[in-house]
Amino acid sequence: MIWQSLAFSLALIPLNLIPTIVGESGLVYSVAALILGLIFFYCSAGFAFRRSNVAARHLLTGSIVYLPTVFIQVMLGKK
Repeated sequence: MIWQSLAFSLALIPLNLIPTIVGESGLVYSVAALILGLIFFYCSAGFAFRRSNVAARHLLTGSIVYLPTVFIQVMLGKK
């Protein structure tokens, strides 16, 4: 069950690039989404391998920061 966080966060990386592929957002969004996706994946990998409360808190903090930041990038990166 812990590996689910790793798999879903890895799946988010290409899904976040869909607005760039279809032409709805620019280069700034795609770079920001890629960096944020990799950071979120790093947090989920830490949780998958360490399985501690500290790693779980880092993953929670990462998800709380990740989603609003991606939404802000979507709004700012509109063409």
